[in-house]
Amino acid sequence: MTPPLLASALDEFNSNDLGYVLSGAGVVNLPKTKQAKIELWLELVGDPDRIRRALAKLTPPSRRALELLQGIDADVRTERFRSLLLRTGVVTAEEMSPYGGYSSSRKAPAKIDPSKPSFSETLEELLRSGLIWTHTLSEHMPSNARLSFDGGRFVYIPREVAQHLPPAPIKHHPLPAVTQTLEGSARTCQRDLYLVWSASRETPLQLTNAGLLRVSDLKRIAGQLLMAEDIAKGTKESDYRRIFFLRRLATELNVLDFNAPANLLEAPASPNFISQAPPQRVRLSFQCWRDGDWWNELLATMGSSTTPSNALLVAPAPAGVASARRVVLETLARLAQQAEREQRTPAAWVAVDDINDYLRERNDEFLVDRATAEQRARGYGYRYSYSYSSLYSPYEYNSLGWNWAGYQNNEEAGWNGVERVFLRTVLTEGLYWLGLVDLGYPAPVTVESSAAPPDLVAVRLTDMGRWLLLDGPQPEVPEEGGRVVVQPNFRIFAFDPISDAVLARLDGFASRQNAERAIEYELSRDSVYGAQQTGQSGAQIRAWLEQVTGAPLPQNVARSMEEWQAAFERITVRNRVGWLEAATPDLIDALLDDPRWKRAIIKRATPTGIIVRADKV
Repeated sequence: MTPPLLASALDEFNSNDLGYVLSGAGVVNLPKTKQAKIELWLELVGDPDRIRRALAKLTPPSRRALELLQGIDADVRTERFRSLLLRTGVVTAEEMSPYGGYSSSRKAPAKIDPSKPSFSETLEELLRSGLIWTHTLSEHMPSNARLSFDGGRFVYIPREVAQHLPPAPIKHHPLPAVTQTLEGSARTCQRDLYLVWSASRETPLQLTNAGLLRVSDLKRIAGQLLMAEDIAKGTKESDYRRIFFLRRLATELNVLDFNAPANLLEAPASPNFISQAPPQRVRLSFQCWRDGDWWNELLATMGSSTTPSNALLVAPAPAGVASARRVVLETLARLAQQAEREQRTPAAWVAVDDINDYLRERNDEFLVDRATAEQRARGYGYRYSYSYSSLYSPYEYNSLGWNWAGYQNNEEAGWNGVERVFLRTVLTEGLYWLGLVDLGYPAPVTVESSAAPPDLVAVRLTDMGRWLLLDGPQPEVPEEGGRVVVQPNFRIFAFDPISDAVLARLDGFASRQNAERAIEYELSRDSVYGAQQTGQSGAQIRAWLEQVTGAPLPQNVARSMEEWQAAFERITVRNRVGWLEAATPDLIDALLDDPRWKRAIIKRATPTGIIVRADKV
């Protein structure tokens, strides 16, 4: 929340304790009234010399606590601040104590580690210094109570102070040595999206009642991708996370259409996405993943010993997942910019530990909130209880609605098992599969599938990643260097680099035989007939092939296409058909592209006329 004006927060504070703050700032003759004390403190609080003196007096633990508070943009719940200082080792735990009085003279609970200050001691030192402040009475305090050095519900650094503080240092681990790099490839991702569309165009993909691909279709797709997978017996689509990701991404991008009555995924004739320029396709894919609820990185936090239900696998992710994903991306972008400056290279590695520590120290609730558990704990009447998780753990009670009961009494294990795993999953799934980061490992790793090996130590933005996350220059993706060759044996080869839009056009009248770097198609009477059924003529196909190859077709191929077209144009008697005439050819083009008309249209007979099935219109 936004902190109140400092004058309002001071009005909530105990007058005598405000006098101690003024005395600490060097005021000898204290004003008599509280209002006069407030007015004097408002004059002194932002004085640069006073702030420098106060900083110099702070003990090292309190100075570190102040730096951690600087990393939080607005105010923070006092309980969250306490948890942060505990996890980072700035303060020691105290024995749990029930609410007592609210004056600074209450008896302090015993410390677990006497060599470190308690949170109560650190909070009091910072409040006495006037470098931070507090506001809002606890729910259990009477309305006429006043805050003191044990703090209210929130603490913050007043803006009058913040503008004069030196920047808080960002904690860095020594950059780990990267001996093996797994390079992300946006081109591979986009080609595989095309291949998923092509496979479903050949034969629609059947979904099971659980919403997963039928095993036979899973095997069919897995064998056609550039990053192919071997499908083991007894497995299902969700066991192959990249295939699962690509298939669901293709559906979200309308590269695949879901036919609900038949439970099929069908390929539209010419999806708009595939016709886009490659950088725009990468951008659209990234935005679809970044903001979507169709992908759930929380599933990775369940561990290998727990098998998620089919319903959970296909269910939308909780609302907080997309926002947490964005926080990870923003943190990576911030640290990547700093790494580029320090390493003096645009290809700078960022340690995973640095991303983890930055989130833990500056935004520890980016995924799992603590407020839900703290609200329950307050119902028990405990204040600054360093064992509130023994009553209500955030890993059991949180706004996500997920339960990690195994971490109930161990927030350290909880962070490593939930937040850190989520962070790693964002890096090694979406970002890596989309081709936006390279993965760095300290030793040679064996890549057995599309899943990233463990022991990841660093990531590096690719050119596409720098464009999308750092607003860097848009990468140039060559599409014109490749070529298409038609051979006399009716084989067509498309050599990279070539546009997926060209491949999609070839898919419209030829049968793809493989998906290697030289993609092979076969031109046949049946494949051309399928194109003729959608309104393409043999002459149009021939003209396009000659244009894209830059050469006339082999004579036998051209002659066969003429024969196929002549055979197609013979008189055919059809029952229950209709004729639809449009004002312009563009309107017919739109109907042919509309998946809702797919089952109704028999063929395009003229530029402005189509034959339709009367019972389907």
